[in-house]
Amino acid sequence: MAEERKGFWASLMPDPDELARGMVDSATTMKIYKDGTFTVQSTFAKESARDRLIGFDHDADSMRRKSVTGRSGAAMMTGGLSLLASNNRGVIYVTVTGENTKVRTFTTRNPSGTQLTSIRSLKAAAETVLAQSVGAIPGGEVSAQLKQLADLHAAGALSADEFAAAKKRLLG
Repeated sequence: MAEERKGFWASLMPDPDELARGMVDSATTMKIYKDGTFTVQSTFAKESARDRLIGFDHDADSMRRKSVTGRSGAAMMTGGLSLLASNNRGVIYVTVTGENTKVRTFTTRNPSGTQLTSIRSLKAAAETVLAQSVGAIPGGEVSAQLKQLADLHAAGALSADEFAAAKKRLLG
């Protein structure tokens, strides 16, 4: 019984190699580590194995709240029904590219402010990790090319062998 508590308490302690942790959708947490790897964990699933981070991006669709004037005008025109959706923040898409897991997109409708902050923190950590892996190459050209290669591979334009060879050439 004492060993289980030790394991439980150890799971609450942050990993010293962890750079950032946050929600990428309403049910999935992502961790980015200092060594350039990441893991994801859904609410009721086991944490994934570490994978090398190749790309991280987020995109928003209609992320602005309606103004007070806009809500008032819409409420008058719809008889008040539009007030139910007056604080809709739209949809946010988080795209994570891993060496083994390839491209994964997480989608959240009407994300909370906490989730938006979490995604921004993960984006900053990912940019830091990717910049370190690129080295001193200006403008992050290598990371952009890696992302492009990963997207081509995910779309089926490159085979696994072609992707590995191109990545090896790119990284030197």
